[in-house]
Amino acid sequence: MTLWPFLTLALLWTQATATYYGPYFTAGMTTASGEPYHPAAKGVAVSLENYSRYKGQWLIIENTETGQSVTVKVFDTCPGCSNSMFDLPDQTWKLLGRPASAGIVPVKVWEIRDFRLRLDLLLPVW
Repeated sequence: MTLWPFLTLALLWTQATATYYGPYFTAGMTTASGEPYHPAAKGVAVSLENYSRYKGQWLIIENTETGQSVTVKVFDTCPGCSNSMFDLPDQTWKLLGRPASAGIVPVKVWEIRDFRLRLDLLLPVW
């Protein structure tokens, strides 16, 4: 019998900047992923160059000033963002403990990776 448990790790952190998505998108508009935008979504938009790397991936974004963090899914592009910027919708921004007027905050971004472990290769054969 082969067991396939999952081990989820947050790896590869990067210093970056989070920005506030702002009121430019309205509920129901289509995002780059094809999903409808919802202001309460725990999502993030990334630069056009980074979208192919991060599309659909889950990230942990940590406010380096407060230590508050939020887990988000990459669902959209931010044409005006540099490669080290992550644009957050309203609800996600609030979970980092920032008012909309703050506009920008230094963050660490952790990539979440799932690893499959083959227990049958780790256990002795009797």
